[in-house]
Amino acid sequence: MVGDMSHNHDVKNWAEDLIKEEVRARFLLRPQPLDSEVFPPEVVPATLANLFHFLARNESGRCEEILYPAVQQLFSGYPLAQQKLVENILKMVSGRGIESISSQLLNISDLLDMQARDWIIQQALRIMYYRQWSDEKVRHTLKYLSEALLIDSQQMKAIIDDIQA
Repeated sequence: MVGDMSHNHDVKNWAEDLIKEEVRARFLLRPQPLDSEVFPPEVVPATLANLFHFLARNESGRCEEILYPAVQQLFSGYPLAQQKLVENILKMVSGRGIESISSQLLNISDLLDMQARDWIIQQALRIMYYRQWSDEKVRHTLKYLSEALLIDSQQMKAIIDDIQA
């Protein structure tokens, strides 16, 4: 796991408890820098930016102001041109749903190794945890993400177990 691990134990417990239908207290999202050697530099940042925009957006369709720097930091390992692309996506107003984004993710899933897929799920869990999404919304979103990233229930459990405490 790359980056600050001070809240990983909280995220892991929350995700495990979610399966048991319990809810934990919220925490401030800490950036987890992206490893540019794991992610291809062309199409992946735009697709991931769309996902993180969806996860971090408010009622008006904009990325939450408090989450904007943390989400942008996730792409710090990318070249400046891709960082600018991500910045533009995060500044957009969007109503794009998880259904549309998951089809984009499915299109790039072959470009992502298992480590990258784990990382995406873990970051999504962190954001959903911070935003205190309802259990139903989390399950719905994870269903689409797991289908798009070709992750079965055993792999999902392993991803949650792998959140470093």
